[in-house]
Amino acid sequence: MKVTVSLSTAMTPVALKPYIQRFALAYVIASTAVGFMVTFLHIGSSASALAMLLASYVVTYLFVKKEKRAPTVAERWRLILGSLTSLWLITLAGLWIMFTFEPASGPLHQHLATLPLKGMVVVFVLVSVISVFLLNLSYGWFARSMSRYFYPEK
Repeated sequence: MKVTVSLSTAMTPVALKPYIQRFALAYVIASTAVGFMVTFLHIGSSASALAMLLASYVVTYLFVKKEKRAPTVAERWRLILGSLTSLWLITLAGLWIMFTFEPASGPLHQHLATLPLKGMVVVFVLVSVISVFLLNLSYGWFARSMSRYFYPEK
């Protein structure tokens, strides 16, 4: 009796750095597009969640097409943390650019001067929790659905 052992693609470790880099690039592009929509179509500023979802859907699509499966739980959490980190770094870079080129008496400086630090921390935590939920939805449920759609035999 001959026994063969094969490793499935689900057990192969995947380098996630390229996917996180693609998330960052897709987020910058989607944020720019959403920024134009907010400015010219006068839609709400909560549309930034749309940019994050678009970027995570792009990464989910690329992951599922290349790996032919959805991310494992460990990969999903690494993708979520990497995406959230890049999301905040890009946001901080954008704020730094805005503060650099806006005069100190500008409306952004005046508005932030009126906000209490505790309020900013609460907003940061709330936005982070919502972002983790949406990223988990994308890298979890959406990835599994996409994997079943593209590869029904697995």
